[in-house]
Amino acid sequence: MPAPRLRRHRLLRNTSLGRLVVILVALIALPAVGLESPTEDLGTHAPITIIITSGRMERSLESQTGAVSALELSEEDRQGPAAGLGDLLDPVPGVFAASRFNGAQDLRLSVRGFGARGNFGIRGIRILLDGFPLTLPDGQSALDDLDPALIARAEVRRGPAGSLYGSSAGGVISLESPDLFASTGLFAGASTGSYGTYEGRLGYGSVYGDQALGAQASVRHSDGYRDHSKQEHRLVTLKYQGDSRNGDSLSAFLTAVDSPYALDPGGLTKEESSRDRRAASPINRAFDAGEEVRQLRTGIALTRPAGSGEIRLRGQAIGRDFENKLPFSATELDRAVGTFSLELEQQYEPVNTLWRWVAGVDLALQRDRRKRFLNDLGNVGATTADQRETVRTAGGFLSLIVQPAGNLTLQAGLRADWLEFELDDKFMEDGDDSGQRTFAQLSPGGGASLKIREGLDLFGRVSTAFEPPTTTELADPSGRGGFNNSVDPQEAQGLEAGLRWRLEEGGQGELAGFYTRVDDQLVQIPIAGQPGRFYFVNAASSRYRGVEFSMDQPFGDDLAAAVSFSWGDYRFDDFTDADGNRFNDNRIPGIPRYQAFASIDHQPVDNLRTMLSARWAGKRYVDNANSASAGSYAVVGIHSSYQVKLAGSQVRLYGGIDNLFDEEYDDNLRINAARGRFYEPGPERSFYLGLSSRF
Repeated sequence: MPAPRLRRHRLLRNTSLGRLVVILVALIALPAVGLESPTEDLGTHAPITIIITSGRMERSLESQTGAVSALELSEEDRQGPAAGLGDLLDPVPGVFAASRFNGAQDLRLSVRGFGARGNFGIRGIRILLDGFPLTLPDGQSALDDLDPALIARAEVRRGPAGSLYGSSAGGVISLESPDLFASTGLFAGASTGSYGTYEGRLGYGSVYGDQALGAQASVRHSDGYRDHSKQEHRLVTLKYQGDSRNGDSLSAFLTAVDSPYALDPGGLTKEESSRDRRAASPINRAFDAGEEVRQLRTGIALTRPAGSGEIRLRGQAIGRDFENKLPFSATELDRAVGTFSLELEQQYEPVNTLWRWVAGVDLALQRDRRKRFLNDLGNVGATTADQRETVRTAGGFLSLIVQPAGNLTLQAGLRADWLEFELDDKFMEDGDDSGQRTFAQLSPGGGASLKIREGLDLFGRVSTAFEPPTTTELADPSGRGGFNNSVDPQEAQGLEAGLRWRLEEGGQGELAGFYTRVDDQLVQIPIAGQPGRFYFVNAASSRYRGVEFSMDQPFGDDLAAAVSFSWGDYRFDDFTDADGNRFNDNRIPGIPRYQAFASIDHQPVDNLRTMLSARWAGKRYVDNANSASAGSYAVVGIHSSYQVKLAGSQVRLYGGIDNLFDEEYDDNLRINAARGRFYEPGPERSFYLGLSSRF
C-alpha cells in the first residue's frame, strides 16, 4: 500500500502563539511520528520503503546517513492554487522561507541557517528539478520557471553536501515533476482571490505506446497586498518522456517564462510600518523599483543500462533577459548558461557484502553581459558600468556505499571543484576594472546508518561544503564595477546524528541534532549612497547548531496529522567589520531561533477534504549588530475541496482563507538595510476560490 504523502498545506499567515499552541499540544499528544501526510485514501497508511534519489543513487530512506525529508504531492494537491516552493517545504524542519509575496525580490530560503544572508534569491542551497540544476554556476538559484503545480515530489537533504554537489553548504533540494505516463487528458483550472489575484492553467498529456508528451500553460496576476507590488507571471512548459526496448530512457523539456513586471514595494522602517502596513517605500515608488524577466530553458536527459548499473547524461541551456530598477540605479542583464553532467553507477555483491558506487563530472558555463545605468526617477539614465562576466566550473566526484551486513550502511565520498570568475570591463570612463578570480576546493564526507531493530534506525554523518561568492557578491565595494579581490569562498564543516523511525500503522518520524562550523562567513554590507546595493566581506568564523524533530500519523481512514519543530543557534564567533565594529557572539540576522509546523488533514467522506495548518517562527534580528528585531509570529490556514464526477470528468471546487486571525507580521526582512528600512509586512486576512477539471 502507498506511503503517506504530504498534502499541500495552505497557510493562513498570522495568528497568535496561543492559538498555535492549542494545535501543537493536540498533535504532540498523538502517539506516533513521521514527516509525510496522507494520500488520497487516508486509510491506506501501511509503511513501505521510501526511495531517496538526491544522493545521486537510489537508496531507501532507512539507509540514509544524514537527515533527509521526502514529500509527495498528489494530483489533487497540484490542482490547487499555486503555492510557492516555500509553502510546499513548510513541513520540513530546519527550512525557513521568506519573501513569499515580493516577486521582485524572489523567494528567500534557508536550510539550517544557510541561505539567509542575502536580500534576494536563494544562496547556499543546491536546487535540482528532475536532476537538472536550477542553481546557476555562480551559486545563485533562479526559480522563475518553477511551477509548483508541476512538482510531484520533493526531497530535502539538510546540511553540507559538498562531497556530492560541491557548493551546497545548506543542503540539497531535489524536485521531481509528475510522470507523463500518469498525467493524460486535458486539464483546466482557474482561481481568484484577494488583492486582485487570479490564476489560470491549461494542460494536456497524451501517451503513444512507450512515448509520452505533455504541455501546460499558466498565467498568474496579483495587484499585491502592498502599494507598488503588482506582478504578473506567464509560463509555458513542454515535456517529452520515452522508453526503448533496450532499456534506454530519454526525456526532454522546454520552458518559457515571461514576467513583464514585478514591482518592488521596498522595505519600511518600524515607524512607517506602524502607520500603514500596506505602504510602499517612498524611495522605491519614486524610482519605480521592480524587475522584468524573460527566460527560456531547455534540456535533455538520457539513461542507459551499463553493466551492473547505468549511465546518466544531462545537458541544459538557459537564456535569460533581466531588467531591474533599484533606487538610483538600473541594471540590464543578458545571460546564457550551459550545464552538463555525466554519472556512472555500478553495484557488486562479493562475499555477501553489497558495494555500490557512483562517479561523475559536472561542467557548467555562465556568460553575463551586465550594464548598469542611473535611475532617473524611473527612467534609464546615463551608463555607469558595462561588463562581461564569465563563470566556468568543473567538478568530479566519487561516492561509495558499502553494506557489510543487512543492518549497517557505510558511505564515503569525495569531490573536487574548480571555479573561474572572469570580468571584462567594457566601460573605460572610470578605468579598466577587468580581473579574474579562481577557486579550487576538495570536499570529503562520510557517514553510517545502523538498523537497531525493524522500524528504528540510527544515523550519523561528517560533511563539508564550500560556498563561493556569486558574480554579484564579488562586486567592488566602491559600487562602480570590477572585482572585490578581498572576498573568498566560505567553508563549512558539519557533524550530525539522529534517529529515524517507522510504525506499522503508518506513522514515521525523525530526530536529528547538528553542529556546523563556518570559516570565512560571507556577510553583506550596504554600499554607502546606493540603497538596495551591497558588497560582501568574510567574517572570520561562525557556528550553526540545532535540533530538528518531525512526526506524522494517520488515524483511521479519514484523519492524519503532522508536526515538526526546529531549534537553531546561529552566531558569529569572530567578526569585526571594516569600521572596527565587533559582532562576536551576535546572532546571524534573518533566521528565527525557533520554528514549528502543524497540520491536520480530515476526509469525512470520499470527495470532501479539509486541511488545517499552522506555522510559527520566533524572533529574527535585522542586522549584524542585533540592534533591532522582528517579533515572533504564527500563521494558520484552512483549505477545503470538494470533488465530483460530471459527464465523465473529475471536477474539483476548492477554497480557503489565509491569515484567518488577521494579525500583523513581517513576511521578509531586508538584512542590514540602510536607514532602518528592514521590514516587509505580510498580507492581512485573504480569501481564494477555484475550480479545476480533468477531462
